[in-house]
Amino acid sequence: MKVQIFLIGLILFMSTTSCGYDASFATKMVYVSGLSYCQADQILNDKCGKATDQVRNTYKMDVEYAMDNGKSVNSITMAVLKSDNDKQYFVGFSGTRETSQLIAEIAESFPRSYEIHPEIGEAKVMDYFYQRYLDDFRDPFLQKIKEIIKGNPSYGITFTGHSLGGAMTVHAAADFILSGIDTNRKVQIYSFGQPRVGDHKFIDGFASKVSGFYRVTHSKDIVAHIPPCITDLHDGCTESGILPFYPYHAPQEIWYNEDSSSYTQCSTKEGEDPTCSNSNALNDSVDDHLKYLGLPISGLTSYPASLEELLKA
Repeated sequence: MKVQIFLIGLILFMSTTSCGYDASFATKMVYVSGLSYCQADQILNDKCGKATDQVRNTYKMDVEYAMDNGKSVNSITMAVLKSDNDKQYFVGFSGTRETSQLIAEIAESFPRSYEIHPEIGEAKVMDYFYQRYLDDFRDPFLQKIKEIIKGNPSYGITFTGHSLGGAMTVHAAADFILSGIDTNRKVQIYSFGQPRVGDHKFIDGFASKVSGFYRVTHSKDIVAHIPPCITDLHDGCTESGILPFYPYHAPQEIWYNEDSSSYTQCSTKEGEDPTCSNSNALNDSVDDHLKYLGLPISGLTSYPASLEELLKA
């Protein structure tokens, strides 16, 4: 009898503590990512249209902090929210807003050493995402997140963002983990339409310390294949070889079909699963980048989202 009680208790414990992709939770993260497209003062004053209404009124999240990087070109916003219902903090970054920003991202798409955490080895990352995080957000983010989370030691942290925001949130999550700010804190990542951020050494340096890394892709989204990976003749994208840099995604990819009515949970070990979105790498779509889980992720706020227009120009 005691053995049966123990087994029942163990099953209940595992069912309440196991990790895995949660589509309903992902929808919340679409709205948090969408909210981040707003300017900081609009976020703080609840003036971000549908995103504010959903995040504040439906999901009962509190805005803890928001900041803009103060750039006229390369404008990026970060927001930190809290949900007592989910027992979570959320860190979101905005995606690309302007044509000039997109041009800068392309112009600065070259690799560089990941210098802030040399302990993970000779990792390399894409310059634009790394430099924007390092110059514009790192110091205030690390300072504020320490202050914000100390009041709720049992709350987890979810990092999220769409497009450029997905790359930025990966850098923030990696830095938070590798800086050892709170090693007991559960950390997860939900990114949407995220470009490749670095090589496999960068990913391997922190991903094992994340309780869940869910890189959500939508059908033929073109941005998920930028910058292009290095392929071989047999296995698709490869993580190493004779070249100096091999851009590589982190697992686990969650690949939604065209109308977002179903999704595939791709390989948990390989970030570049050839049976998922990489199967469409030569048949990309801009439209698929603009909607996630059926929602116009960059158009959920009162901020005039220009992403759709600039990508179709």
